[in-house]
Parts: sequence; C-alpha cells; structure tokens
Amino acid sequence: STQSRSSAASDVYKRQPQGTIHKIYIGNTWTPDDLVQDLKQAALKGQSTTRAAIEDAIETTDSSATVVAEKPSLNAVDYYQKAHAIAETLDESDSRRIRSKTIDQEAPRLLQQLEEAIDLVRTGAAIKTALWPSDENNPSQSILLGKIVRSCSAMLVYTALNELEQGKTEQAISDLISSLAVARHASVKPTMMVKLIEIGASRRASDTLAKHLPNLPRELVVKIQEQLKQLPPSPSVAEVIRKEYQFGILEAARQDKQTGRQDHFSERQFTELKDFYAALADAASLPPEKFETAINDQTSKYSENFFAPTLGKVLQSFQKTGSVSLTRRALLETGIQIVLTGERAASDSKDPHGEGPFTYQKHQNGFELSSQLIDRGKPVSMSFGLASTNP
Repeated sequence: STQSRSSAASDVYKRQPQGTIHKIYIGNTWTPDDLVQDLKQAALKGQSTTRAAIEDAIETTDSSATVVAEKPSLNAVDYYQKAHAIAETLDESDSRRIRSKTIDQEAPRLLQQLEEAIDLVRTGAAIKTALWPSDENNPSQSILLGKIVRSCSAMLVYTALNELEQGKTEQAISDLISSLAVARHASVKPTMMVKLIEIGASRRASDTLAKHLPNLPRELVVKIQEQLKQLPPSPSVAEVIRKEYQFGILEAARQDKQTGRQDHFSERQFTELKDFYAALADAASLPPEKFETAINDQTSKYSENFFAPTLGKVLQSFQKTGSVSLTRRALLETGIQIVLTGERAASDSKDPHGEGPFTYQKHQNGFELSSQLIDRGKPVSMSFGLASTNP
C-alpha cells in the first residue's frame, strides 16, 4: 500500500545523512526511481526534501514497486568491477582476442590468466541485485559501466567458445546464459545509453546460442528456455523513453545552474516536452517506419522548441535499434521452440514487426528465421545450426 511504502521510504531517509536519499529498492535492483529523481530535482530548485516531501513524492510511484529500507548484502557490480580490473591488465592483442568470434591457440594461456576474473563474473551474474555507482555529475559513469559490462560479457562468451570446442557443452551454455545476465544488469538504470550497452553486450551470446541449439540435447534446450525466462528484467523502449524525460529534466536544470541562467531556459524548454515524450513512448512498439511518422508529427508540433528536432532524431535511431533487439529476442525464442517441437512452431510464431509469423528456411544442419523488419537493407534474421554463415 501507499502508506506502507511511505513508511519504508521514511525509514530509508532517516538512515541517511540529513537531506539526502540515495536509492530505493525496486523489485530486485537498487535504482534511482521516480522518487529519488523528484527529490533531486526539488533540491536543485531549492525546494523541500524533508520527510513530508518524501511521503508526498512516493504517492506518485508505481503502486507495484517494492520499497524497502535495507541495502542488499550482495551486489553483482562489486564482482564485475573486480573482474574488469583484471581484464584491464591485458595487452591490446589479448583484449581484442576475447572479443573475437573464434578462439585460437592462445586460448589456454589467456583463459588461465583470466581464471579469477571469469569466476568473479560468474558469481556476479548469479546475483539478482546490480547496484551501479550513481553520480549524475559525472557523465563518464555510463561510459565506465559500458566498458565493465562489455568486458565481463565478452570473457564469458570467449570461455564458452573454448568449452564448446572441448565438448564441455553444459558449462558453455551456462556461461552464455550468464553473459546475457551480465548484459541485462546494465539496464538497471533505464537510459538510452545503458539500454544500448545491454543490446550490444548480449548479441554475441545470443548468436552463439542460436548457432549450437539444433545440436544440443533436448533436456539442455528445455533448461535454456527456462533460464532465459529467469534473466534480470530488461526495460522496454517505451520505459526508457519515459525515463529519459525525467533524466532530461534534471540535466536541463543542472545546465541552467552551471551556466547561471536565471530564466531557467533549458529546464523550461525541456519541461514543455512532457507530452512529446509521452506520445513517442506510446508509439514505441510500432514498426520503425510508423514510429518515424510519429516522430515527424511531434517534431512538427514542437517546432519552436529548442530541443525537439535533435531529440526526435535521437529517439528515432534508438527506437530502431530497440526494435531490432526485440525482434532478435523473439527469433531466438522461436528457434528454441522449433528445436523442441518441430517446424510447426515457425508457423505459430509472431513477428513483432511484421504481419504473421517469421519466415522459416531450412538448411543443411539447421534453419534460419527472418523477420519482415529491415535493418541495413536486409531482413533481421537469425541462423540456427553449425552450418550458419552468421556466427
């Protein structure tokens, strides 16, 4: 209930130094939620951040949110940071090697060198909570997050490729699933930048899974299907767009403060875009070409706004990338179902950005699924089986 959530939030506040509140525990993650953003925005404006203000602010939070006062005892990020520090000691050639799509004769040496780091990443991936350092005054924070997630995810995929060659199939699959969990942990703070980090970090693991699926024992494929459902949650494009508006308000207020703008120009201009963001969030699930129409409608409506034209282009590109990612996830899920139940699952599939099912094409040692969504001039597709030309 709202009352119990208000009480819990007040407890959090009382345990922090006066005038500050750092995190609220939502679901399985500590994250700057609406309440924290509201309080920080209020502080920038010189408004009250008292206990009463917290209780007022929490009235607007999602009623399904779980707000608790205790910090989790385990944090995946602690393990990722330690693993990344080890990976940072690699020379340039080894750094490139762990990001490659194949392994070479250097794999035994490199994996032995990374043994501690890989164990740390595995441990982190098994933890539900991922609390990333939050410093809105440091724009390099998301860049560092990206480096950590990419290196940790890459180490697990590289390990899995070596394990597959050695016939350690079950361990390899476990490491690929863990790699996807690492990528999902990036999106605890749902901004465009970290969502793109998640998408990029998950691609190699997904493609490697697809490549080997038709040759795996049925019981292992069933296990993969269940493990994918248990991955940390991933914010939708619509959720990210809505959150971007909140983060944008804070950033605009900060810019005004730093530049000494007494008229609060940036904040006023950004605040005007509330309905702009809401309309585009509502349109986020549309195919990219229809989303482009929504973008054009909104940028035309807000043609006098300083930020609207640039934001329209940024959001259009982001929505296209998100649509491709959503489609690839559906392709992988459909591929698993085909392996388990046969070709009929292809005709029962639903293309998220097309009319009807995915296109199914059988090849020598597997099959390929294609969407009606076009990316870079080609249908978005995924190949399943060792005969695939797309590793």
